[in-house]
Amino acid sequence: MNRWRSSSQWTGLATGVLALGLCVYPQISRAHHTPGHGASEGVRNINSIGGTGGKALTRLLVLNETFYTGQGLNPGVNESLSVFAEYAPIPAFSFGAQLPFAIAAFADDGYKPRAGLGDTRLAFRITPHASKLIHRVFTTGVNFSLPTRTVRFRVDPGRVFQTSPYVMFTRTYDLLYWQVIGMGIIEHRPAGLALDLSVGGQIGSKLANGKMTLGLGTLADIRLANWHAQPGGGYEFSTETRPGEGLPKSADERKIGATRVLGMIAMSFRTGKKTMITASIQAPLSELQDFSVGASLGFQVLFDGSRRRRRKAKKAGNTHTGQGPEPVHTHGGATTHSHSKDGKSHQHGGEGQSHSEEPSSHKLGKQSQSQGDAPRQHAADHSE
Repeated sequence: MNRWRSSSQWTGLATGVLALGLCVYPQISRAHHTPGHGASEGVRNINSIGGTGGKALTRLLVLNETFYTGQGLNPGVNESLSVFAEYAPIPAFSFGAQLPFAIAAFADDGYKPRAGLGDTRLAFRITPHASKLIHRVFTTGVNFSLPTRTVRFRVDPGRVFQTSPYVMFTRTYDLLYWQVIGMGIIEHRPAGLALDLSVGGQIGSKLANGKMTLGLGTLADIRLANWHAQPGGGYEFSTETRPGEGLPKSADERKIGATRVLGMIAMSFRTGKKTMITASIQAPLSELQDFSVGASLGFQVLFDGSRRRRRKAKKAGNTHTGQGPEPVHTHGGATTHSHSKDGKSHQHGGEGQSHSEEPSSHKLGKQSQSQGDAPRQHAADHSE
């Protein structure tokens, strides 16, 4: 931003600075970025899934995300370190929260870091028939992004609210898996309202006896509608970019129909029965883009909830419930699931498989029989 040093015509100077500020928003305030994050809500949602296939689970994820922008009005770096905690009181439903710590550094400010809280996300997820689904998982949910950010910039986007409903389907095979996702993003900021659509998919393979997965995917963010905030109140529908999102014919233009496409490489590795590491690299494939390159790294702990259900069954006086632990399927580690049926318990996972069958015992008695005048009694006991 040019520095105006004239000591006269203060009114003209203030008007000029205000007009320039409306045009030159920093990278953090453009597009439908989550402020302090640097990428779209679609990317943020994929990273927070943590390689689990989208199923409702009880889990704890520590996630670091970094995005660099080398073009546009204000190149810089956005980094977010967050904790995502999710709880599933029943197999078909879960809710959680993501609390981020954000760091931003921009070239026009000498890459001086600005640190603080980012925007908090609340997540709600429904997986119908979750206790039965292993290889075909359909999930629907909604995320809310709340303006808890404390990091401020010279030209700030203000308080940003986002509501993002989505649907996801994951199909797994012995060695392969694929996944598709569709998400709508409704964003409100002082400059106005915007509606975006994110659609994406990925395909990958299981490696190292199922302990590791490696996948390739793509995601497209499409601007569907813009409403500009009016000085006197209210909103006006417009086909053009909202004020402060970008300049016409630039990489950050967001008029109706503007499409940003990115490619991604995702991997995950199971480090234990309930722990896994996830990582991804993302880069734009279109001229319109939110960032130049992005990456994420996470560590996750999974809880299947079977111990809690066994305690409840024991408390109710049931010694045999007829069902085993909840199936848990993850991308990025050994495929592990267990089930029980008809007194048999089976467990599959990682490098080996184990089967156990509960022994049974029975007694057969035969009633007395008589032949002639001398009655005889016969009893037989059999045990296995």
